[in-house]
Amino acid sequence: MASESALHAVLHATTLEALRSSDKRDAIIVGAGAAGGLAAMLLAEAGLRVLVLDAGQPSALLRAPLRHLTKRVIRGLSAPEGLRYLPPALIPRARRILRVLGRQRQPIQSRCYAWERAPDAFVDDRDCPYVTTAGRPFVWVRARKLGGRLVIPLHGRQYYRLGPSDFSPCDGLSPLWPLRPNELDP
Repeated sequence: MASESALHAVLHATTLEALRSSDKRDAIIVGAGAAGGLAAMLLAEAGLRVLVLDAGQPSALLRAPLRHLTKRVIRGLSAPEGLRYLPPALIPRARRILRVLGRQRQPIQSRCYAWERAPDAFVDDRDCPYVTTAGRPFVWVRARKLGGRLVIPLHGRQYYRLGPSDFSPCDGLSPLWPLRPNELDP
């Protein structure tokens, strides 16, 4: 319970009023996902003044009302609660239609296994594109919500310790890390 109150304090310390009140910060955390949220909480519990910067966006209702409405309808129909209103025989077809709709603005993000459950939690690939080297595609699934991928439904919330093969991948594509596993052990 103490950690929840500390996290609550950290989130309230990042309001605009708090930002304007002082320019002194002990730590700046970029990203309020699993690692950033935990780091911010631990630093705040230790008494440091923490600023958390996150790319999570407020509701898009005022900026793009039609896209916001579409996302709400897709999310409502794709959730288990919404699907129960459809005849069972139509559910596979409804999911295919959702994927087709999703590919219009989120061709990369709609490939994620959890996209159907929360399409609005993912970035819009047209508004936030990224480029990969020709012949070396990379599918980057990006959540744009306060809390990062932790807010994605069905996310396992499992983070495993890195092993030696993670630092020197043998796929021939990934660069080696500048660190060795034993450097992080302490």
